[in-house]
Amino acid sequence: MRFEYVAILLSSPLLVDLLLTFVFVVLVALLAVAVAVGKELNMYSDGDFTHYKQRLEQGSHMRQLYSQFRQTTQFDERKKQVAEFNAQNRWKKRGIALIPTKFGMSFTLGFLNQAGALVHIYTDGTVAVSHGGVEMGQGLHTKMAQVAANALGVDIEKVHILETATDKVSNTSPSAASVQADINGMAVLRACEQLNERLAPLKAQLPNASFAELANKVFTSHSRTHSLSLTSNNNARPTCSA
Repeated sequence: MRFEYVAILLSSPLLVDLLLTFVFVVLVALLAVAVAVGKELNMYSDGDFTHYKQRLEQGSHMRQLYSQFRQTTQFDERKKQVAEFNAQNRWKKRGIALIPTKFGMSFTLGFLNQAGALVHIYTDGTVAVSHGGVEMGQGLHTKMAQVAANALGVDIEKVHILETATDKVSNTSPSAASVQADINGMAVLRACEQLNERLAPLKAQLPNASFAELANKVFTSHSRTHSLSLTSNNNARPTCSA
């Protein structure tokens, strides 16, 4: 009787559709959970090796970044909103995903992993930065301005990025290999650190002076026996490069 009853149920197209839909929904839910858990389970930990035998000393950073990004983007809340929208709309659907990726960065030809930067400080407290990277919509100029502003302790509106030109920074590497922010950023940082070292004694003498006042003091104190440059040109080759 039981087999006959099952046969009768399966002979109904409507019941078959409902059964298949139920199975599909359950499988999708289980798959979603497996994917979400699997992402974190598959992430590297400190000391893990890549498939090409590179040991990762800071492999656990990915877990921290993944968790932090999930919180700052309010991913879980937005995912609920997407689910609610999909439940209320039969034909129009939305989707959202948080997917970590892995790819190699830096040039395999090691000497290309270098960059240069030229930083000027003006007496009004503004800063001009020229670096070896080409801005093509990836936000490189913005990042370099942020590096300079943070290193010099000035507002980012005071930092101006000059167009990339080899008469300012010569022998530049190609803007490729997903490493321009790293190598040019280090060049800008080191140039700013040199300027900070030069300004340090003056800052100690004038602790309450503004950045513009310090720059103006350097300029007006120039003499044949005393000179302090507000320009720094630096090359960088980060230790993280290949």
